[in-house]
Amino acid sequence: MPNGGAYDRSRALNTFGNVAFRLRELQQARACYDEALARATGNKVGEAHLLGNLGQVLERSDLCHEAHDAFDAALALHRTLGNRLGEAAARNGLGEAALAADTPDRAVAEHTAALLLAAESRSRPERARAHEGLARAEQRLARLGEAREHAGRAAELYEQLDVPEAADARALRDSLGAD
Repeated sequence: MPNGGAYDRSRALNTFGNVAFRLRELQQARACYDEALARATGNKVGEAHLLGNLGQVLERSDLCHEAHDAFDAALALHRTLGNRLGEAAARNGLGEAALAADTPDRAVAEHTAALLLAAESRSRPERARAHEGLARAEQRLARLGEAREHAGRAAELYEQLDVPEAADARALRDSLGAD
């Protein structure tokens, strides 16, 4: 694994990008991730995670095709590395980008693949993200029963994790009404 100056700066820039992303400072987050990627040469694990982070910023910035490309590159690296959890995260990102690009059928396929990988990896955060993505895609496809079921599962998992995303998942579940 690389060490020293460039590697340490890349990690610091990734951390700054994560903070900026949480604060919804998308331009700042993108600048941090772009610079971190430029410094991450030789660190395939770091590069894969940075590409996923960049994909999230691009998707939230309504740059769906660029986001897809970043998530696709992250997926390829995670596959090469044998990182199933990373694959789940990249698949969830591809699903979110697909939904933002108004291709809900593709979103369902990507989030379903992510759900399987997340279950295999025993990752509750990625399982919750996959269920939330499936709920939103199923809602877009007017399959409200499936959407409610996935929104409920997402809310339960996020509540177990005690993360802010639980409120959004509950609101989505509640907006879908009762069975």
